[in-house]
Amino acid sequence: MAMCSTRAVVSPASQLMLCSRPEGHGVRFDSDGDVIGVTIINATRLLKQDGYFTITIPRVVRLEASELAVVVS
Repeated sequence: MAMCSTRAVVSPASQLMLCSRPEGHGVRFDSDGDVIGVTIINATRLLKQDGYFTITIPRVVRLEASELAVVVS
């Protein structure tokens, strides 16, 4: 199962799990521990402030504002 410091089982029947990441974002894992969803908290503010955001899923991923221009415009 996925490594989480804070976690909640979203659906006991399917064993979906939501994990809070060090950056404050949420990542959903299936019963095999594979990432099936990501919730970015304050994405627009982070992109305007820093020009990027990072998320640990389980390795650290850094996304630049230019890479996300289509989805946040």
